[in-house]
Amino acid sequence: MPAIAEAASELVRAATMEGSDRALRAAVEAVLAAFNPKDKAGTRSALKTIGSALERSDGRSAQVLALALGALVETGAPPDEAWPAVAEGLIETLERATVFAQACVRAAKTEHVEPAIEAAAADVAAALPREAASWRALPSRCLAAVACLSRSRALRKKLSSTDELLAAVWPLSDVVAEAGFIVQLLSIEDKGKLLVIHPASMRGWKLTMTDVASNADLYVLVMDAIARDPKKGPPGARKPDAKLVALAKNEAAPPKRPPVSRPAFEWLQYSALSSDGTIAPDDVDSHAHAILPDAVPAAIPAFDGERVILLVEASHVHEIEHTPPFEGLAPRVDVVGVLSEKAVKDRLLVMGKAAERGRSPKSKKPKAAKKAKKTPPKAPKASKKKTRAARGRRR
Repeated sequence: MPAIAEAASELVRAATMEGSDRALRAAVEAVLAAFNPKDKAGTRSALKTIGSALERSDGRSAQVLALALGALVETGAPPDEAWPAVAEGLIETLERATVFAQACVRAAKTEHVEPAIEAAAADVAAALPREAASWRALPSRCLAAVACLSRSRALRKKLSSTDELLAAVWPLSDVVAEAGFIVQLLSIEDKGKLLVIHPASMRGWKLTMTDVASNADLYVLVMDAIARDPKKGPPGARKPDAKLVALAKNEAAPPKRPPVSRPAFEWLQYSALSSDGTIAPDDVDSHAHAILPDAVPAAIPAFDGERVILLVEASHVHEIEHTPPFEGLAPRVDVVGVLSEKAVKDRLLVMGKAAERGRSPKSKKPKAAKKAKKTPPKAPKASKKKTRAARGRRR
């Protein structure tokens, strides 16, 4: 028996026998130490062994086994081969965890999940033990999924083509940070199309983005791409700091403290345009049209298949905090075309008229305006007060 397969069997025994924390940690470390990327058969055997045990486990055992799967992928095990083991029972776990959260909300008579869990978890767990076990196992199960999704574009594309996983994870994505990470990863576009326009100078650029999971990263990478040549970039624009660019591209070690930038431009949706293709002065500061740095690129409204960003001079000083992308991603933004002044004017006019029609209560939304994917308006955080689980909401 290959060393890793034997180590996996020992891990399963330790987990299912509820070994001590020290014994479990040693068992997981033994699996990782035995991993050899050249031993593909042994790795497949280990993944299958751990996955089969995970399917039959709950509580602490399930948490340990899920974390071991994720750690193996982070160490170098193929994410696509690990996914069947990671995905086994994942949707059921998410659905039972949602039932548990909703039961706590009802019992505590509040729409706020976190205080509801604190107040009612013990009583609800007595009535719904499987759902409670799923709730406790949820972070580790989600982290194992994140390890796979962040390292496989093919897997993300396959799973985002259906709503099954997204529908199951969505209700929990605001209250469980790890669940929100799955939603964020499923929203990432491969070769997503961008149209960036600086209306004041009538300059525009066509770009593509890959592996970009947050607007904070997108801002750095877009400005790095279009401001390389001062004569061709937006007037007054400067290239972002090289350290910020390296961080956004996942090419630098995470700093001790997240760096902060002060953007020279606000980002607006094309909905800020008037029918004549101009932006009204009072719309520059309107949050209704803002593209926020703590949101995700997939939530930027698209026109004719391109997500549109309008650059306007920042009316006040604001800061963006930059955190490292998910491990495994290789974010990049590339300029694939530069628009002429006439093309920019024509594009602004067409989008402005479409935006005006969209604002009219008597007219339907323009056909060219494409819906964003089912993604949260902001990158997920762990401490939302009112949550989707509380509302039982799915999109």
